[in-house]
Amino acid sequence: MARLRVLLMILYEKINRWWNKIWRRQKQSEPPQPVDDSLEGVPINADKYNSLFITPIPSPDVFVCSIEWEKIIKTVPKNYKLPNSNTLSIFETMKADYYRSIFNTPILNGSSLFVDPETWGSINKNIPGSYKIPNPLIEDIFKVMEDDYYSSIFLNRISDDKVFVDSEIWQTIKDTLPLNYKIPTHLIEKIFEPFHSDSYNSIFLTDIPSPNVFIDPFVWEPIKTVITQDFKIPNPLSVQLFEQMKPDHYNDLFLLQIDGEEIVVDSQIWEQVKEAVPADYKVPNSLILDITSGKLLEESN
Repeated sequence: MARLRVLLMILYEKINRWWNKIWRRQKQSEPPQPVDDSLEGVPINADKYNSLFITPIPSPDVFVCSIEWEKIIKTVPKNYKLPNSNTLSIFETMKADYYRSIFNTPILNGSSLFVDPETWGSINKNIPGSYKIPNPLIEDIFKVMEDDYYSSIFLNRISDDKVFVDSEIWQTIKDTLPLNYKIPTHLIEKIFEPFHSDSYNSIFLTDIPSPNVFIDPFVWEPIKTVITQDFKIPNPLSVQLFEQMKPDHYNDLFLLQIDGEEIVVDSQIWEQVKEAVPADYKVPNSLILDITSGKLLEESN
């Protein structure tokens, strides 16, 4: 019995090897699959399809699927535009500008603001012809709540028509203060003087006025006393180190120049890139531009 089992195992192994040889030969005899070199489906710059839109907006950084957009181009009428006139007429009554006649002050960005036409159409029909929003009574109520109403008690007048205060509280404050009292008082200003960040502008390379920024003088005063008079933050050595990391040094590699004052790059990597590419090489190169603009797709068709 054991001998039979061994013979069966040997037979199975031989059959398995024989089958694998036949399978490999069959795979080798199969013709190679054709390489799909079609440019369909390659991301195309969205500007190629600007002719579909009433207001073409240049979008050099936007790429779309050419397969989907070519289908759209082929299925819509020749002179079709997005949005079409029917859609525009529907949205016209939803624009806030449509109801500007009932407001005292024109609506900012009214052409970009949309409202419910059923609600506002009903309001427009039910108010008197000369009615305005807000009406004079509402304006009188809010007048005493505007911050300007109490600006006389402040040393520096701050005007902001979007700020409203509690008139009961602020009227009480105004009535209890002496006639010529101002906020802040000279004493308070003197107390806060050392906390003004402008007191330490001399130690910075760039003098940036910051009247509304307050700092801890117990921290900054020791710093100011230990550094030399000509020391500046950042110091020239730090500025020089960061100068090499500005992307502007590598702008000649790009077709479109980028102003990158706030961008820092690894100069070691970019120097290697710059040395490795040909002198007249640009990113993106002409082949990439032809593909993404749809030029190669048109030529292939």
